[in-house]
Amino acid sequence: MLQADDSTPLIRCMLAYLQFDQLNIRQDVIKMFYGLAHWGSSISNKDDFVTKCMPQLIPCIWELLTPTYDHLSDINLGLLMKLISVDVRYFQACVFKIFEDANWEVRYQGLDNLFGLFTKMDAAFQTEWLPLLSYLGPVFSYFVGCLWDKEEYVRSKAYALIRTFGTLHLRSAFRCWEAYFLTATDRQKMSLVSLMTQLNALFPDWQVLQWESLLEALENKSPQFVDDILGDNDDNGYSPSLEQDDAAAAAGNVHNTTESAESENVKVLMLTLALQMLSNHLSIEPAQILRLKFILVQQMGFQNCQLFTSEGSGSGGVGGEITVEFGMLHYNPRDPARVAVMISCSRGLKKIMDSFAPLPAETVAAMASDSLKHSRMNLSENSSPGVHFIDVVLKMMNSGVDLPKLGHMMLKAWLEIVLIVVYKHNILEREHEQHIVTCMKQTIDLLTEDIDEENKLLILEILKCLLRR
Repeated sequence: MLQADDSTPLIRCMLAYLQFDQLNIRQDVIKMFYGLAHWGSSISNKDDFVTKCMPQLIPCIWELLTPTYDHLSDINLGLLMKLISVDVRYFQACVFKIFEDANWEVRYQGLDNLFGLFTKMDAAFQTEWLPLLSYLGPVFSYFVGCLWDKEEYVRSKAYALIRTFGTLHLRSAFRCWEAYFLTATDRQKMSLVSLMTQLNALFPDWQVLQWESLLEALENKSPQFVDDILGDNDDNGYSPSLEQDDAAAAAGNVHNTTESAESENVKVLMLTLALQMLSNHLSIEPAQILRLKFILVQQMGFQNCQLFTSEGSGSGGVGGEITVEFGMLHYNPRDPARVAVMISCSRGLKKIMDSFAPLPAETVAAMASDSLKHSRMNLSENSSPGVHFIDVVLKMMNSGVDLPKLGHMMLKAWLEIVLIVVYKHNILEREHEQHIVTCMKQTIDLLTEDIDEENKLLILEILKCLLRR
């Protein structure tokens, strides 16, 4: 056994060769270090040896991450991952230095290297380096962040490169993102989820994060204490006064001291991403939609939220149905934190209710051959995830909240959601009949209240659509 480091004569000589492009032996040096890192069993201090050489190796490896695939690609990428497994900080510092550089040409050139990194990942790479994928998540964030770079040349190049990603490349990159998401702190998740939301808005058919990971993260942050703070008010239309609301908010501050603002912000950002992905019709299981619905009603402030799973015919309840039940909405327009959350939830709910997509051709054909189903669905050849949230909209309006005191923007958002429900959704279902009547009474009563003309025109439009239906 022997010990080696960057001061060992042979190693020092090889590292020096990396600085001279004219010698044209850089690739041979990389191969040598690849062999030492993987098969240097006689080096007793291999990790320490690799760490000492890393400051000189990382920049060279980065330059060799070219967009093209050549004979050195696998060796170069394998050496990079081996170095990352020892200490990721050197590589992340290298990427940070490039993409935080004030010179846009440096960032412009760096995109080629990141493109070369993520387009060389295949299924075998993901399997071999699975524990290290989370380290590449922040690196992909730099690539995506360039889509909104302040320099147009960088933005255009980033957009062109990411559009050329194949399906396998995207899955690899998103898997790195997901691994990073699962290990990130709340502060790291804030910027990460914001980027995911922006990218999904730009490319609506891209599954930037798997549903299960997102829902589990939301469920871990769900306010299980919501009913304790809001109280056990009866679901008979009674709404506490604003003075009582303020008292409840003050009591809630006891819990808020243990939950940081970062955690609250991450929760809202994740819910925003989930609602946006659902409105973009990304593939999701019915049970996952109901889990998301349960999270939404909790976050909005509905009381007595409960999620039930009935036992299925199979063993262990497999095939059982999930149902979501919730009481009246408790909302205090004087609480800035609650207002911010409600604005985010209302915008997401509006997107879902207004989102429709054609059904698959085989589904439409089956509808035509099944008269009962054909009649029940009223020949609808479009699907909308909003059908699962109609009761949320109606109960939101029927909870006895003082609508005129919501404020112009919030009231407008609620009325727009009601307009979408009346205009685009099937409100003739018997289960919604009584709730629709109550909702319309609440809406008509607003015409006599002191609200602005824009919202009054919205109310008239709602009534006109209702008459047409």
